[in-house]
Amino acid sequence: MPVMLAADAPPGILLGRWALDISRSSYKPGPAPYVSGVRVITSARGDMVKITDDLVRPRGGVVHVEWTGRLDGNDYPAEGFEDYSITYAYSRVDDHTYDVVQRSDGKAVGSARMTLSADGRTMTTVSSATGTTTIYDRVAP
Repeated sequence: MPVMLAADAPPGILLGRWALDISRSSYKPGPAPYVSGVRVITSARGDMVKITDDLVRPRGGVVHVEWTGRLDGNDYPAEGFEDYSITYAYSRVDDHTYDVVQRSDGKAVGSARMTLSADGRTMTTVSSATGTTTIYDRVAP
């Protein structure tokens, strides 16, 4: 018998393991702040989603950020930022498109649009403020 998800549960196309493609991403201002990265998106506590980013900086430092929340446009805290209170608010536009607002200490500091390709193999995020574009490719399990 198939597992039924709540109507507000994240769509399956979003879930999975994603690898940052530095060669197709563009950072403004450059150069890229990372040499590699992995994003894992899983279901969490019913209709919530957990996003875990592990990014490697050019000199080997590792950035680990975790966010758990709903895709409902409300702020949920991110963990992994030293000395900052960071939240992300994800809003589902459709099953392939999400708007994201980042806040620091309650003040909006960035926004982006995250789009999944029709075949679900590529995730592209474009920052509204800087025009930075990050591209992640789905990694086979």
